[in-house]
Amino acid sequence: MTDVGTSGEIRRLGPVHLVVLAAWCGLAAGELEVAVRFLQRTFGSTHRLFLMTRHLVWLIPLLDSALFLAAGVMLGLAARRWPRRAGWLGPRLVVALALMPAQPIQTEAFVLVRRPAAGSFQAFGLFSPEHGAMHALQRAPKKPAPGHLALDLFDEAALSMESANQGRTWFVREARILARFSGIGRSYEALRAASAFASMIARNPVGAESRPKVAVLLRTVFGALADGGLPPVILFKSVYRFALEEGYPVKQQWLPSLPAGIRGRAEILLRTPVAGLDASAIPDAECAALQRRLEEYLRESTEILLD
Repeated sequence: MTDVGTSGEIRRLGPVHLVVLAAWCGLAAGELEVAVRFLQRTFGSTHRLFLMTRHLVWLIPLLDSALFLAAGVMLGLAARRWPRRAGWLGPRLVVALALMPAQPIQTEAFVLVRRPAAGSFQAFGLFSPEHGAMHALQRAPKKPAPGHLALDLFDEAALSMESANQGRTWFVREARILARFSGIGRSYEALRAASAFASMIARNPVGAESRPKVAVLLRTVFGALADGGLPPVILFKSVYRFALEEGYPVKQQWLPSLPAGIRGRAEILLRTPVAGLDASAIPDAECAALQRRLEEYLRESTEILLD
């Protein structure tokens, strides 16, 4: 990384040397990742290569080399501008990145969004009570594979995942379904309500202190819709509860602002369990009107993104 000349002066790597070092480190990191993948296949319990194309032997080193080469070019430009600082930091940063392993986690999460497939991978938006919103990819086999468990919308699953880009994208290595709310698909209105609430959670960042409560709320909402609960009522109550969990004064500010007659109906809806409500007692038109008023308040007075 540095060299000491005959005069005792420390000579640091120049811009070209940094680019060459980055390219070689990327190639070495790629080959090391390939070796780790095959070791996992050989000694792992499943004896399978999760998420991997058959071209991994050359594709992974090529991608890693390209990423490291781009980083090397940036460091080379920095070395031209700040020779001493970049010449000292650059080689150490490149080597540290080359030795950095993939980041594995074990977590439970809800499938909130099913995004368009990316090549041979199915993309999902997840919500974890530990990590919040997550973007995940699960390999979709071309042919039915024994033991492969495909995630579905609204699933609650225990996942083994890993990321090589500091958590921006997660690859699902193994999945175990904890709850599958298949009853939601039997009703269009239930599916619509579940999708609306799941999309709202997916587009709003949730603070670490609120994530466990939001996870409980998701489980309650999906379960109630799967069991045949009233979709308009469940959606209204769930959006109101989410706003409360996020710390907005919907109870102290929005509810008292309603006209007296409407406020009474809203209070009945909010304090009565879903199982105690029936369609004849709560007309859909009234519930939809309350939903619109609540959404108008949230758009005007909060940072919650509804659409």
